Amino acid sequence: MKWGCCGDHQRLSDTADAGFDYAEAPTRMLVPSESDLPSDVQEAYASSPIVAEAFNVFVPKEIPVVGPNVDEDAVRSHVTVSAERAVSLGARVIVFGSGGARTIPEGFSRADADEQVLTFLQLVADVFDPHGLTLVIEPLPARSCNYIHTVSEAAVFARKIDRPQIRVLTDLSHAHASDDPLGALADVADLLSHVHVPVPDTPECAIDGSEVSHLELFRTLRSIGYDRRISIEDHGSRFTDFLAQAAPVLRRLKSLWEEAA
Repeated sequence: MKWGCCGDHQRLSDTADAGFDYAEAPTRMLVPSESDLPSDVQEAYASSPIVAEAFNVFVPKEIPVVGPNVDEDAVRSHVTVSAERAVSLGARVIVFGSGGARTIPEGFSRADADEQVLTFLQLVADVFDPHGLTLVIEPLPARSCNYIHTVSEAAVFARKIDRPQIRVLTDLSHAHASDDPLGALADVADLLSHVHVPVPDTPECAIDGSEVSHLELFRTLRSIGYDRRISIEDHGSRFTDFLAQAAPVLRRLKSLWEEAA
């Protein structure tokens, strides 16, 4: 199992010092619309003991992949440049949440949206294949997107594409918000390639009463033989002092993982 933490290059050194195995960075850090990768990003990773094995927020809302305003050339350029730059920083997995880019506009056909997403995923598979990259489809809660809310729904698209470059992700917070049962992971065990969890309760992080069950998730993951990557994603801004809190949070997660055995 590898443990990562979401954050950009400015948090990279602290992420490594806290003991994480990798960073999960936002795709916007790559600035795909510009001619070159920013020099400060290159320098941060060149001197880092860990790399960005994962990237998230793959497609910005300004480049929709669903709806009447899809620009295929813009989508292809974004996917191609993002893949090249992400790989240069160590990427193995890229997360397709991107609620703004995949929201179905009012009055637009769901069937047409499905076809557009399949077209997008085929493009991604073609571009990612020579790089050894995997795209994971992230189910999002209704508050973030009106489309693909559960791992089962995400798996439908991955199975239709039927290529190793397209897999699925589970996010513990999103699953809780969408009433997506953890038991459903057994049905997508062959597709599950990445996991997000929120910051757990520790003495260093304020307890807000909204704790989801990391232990239940970890027991489920162990039962299906999951052994890839788990990234901490701070949805609730619970890290108020990352330097002081990150290492204890990582120890807590590892302890819960062992407890789940």
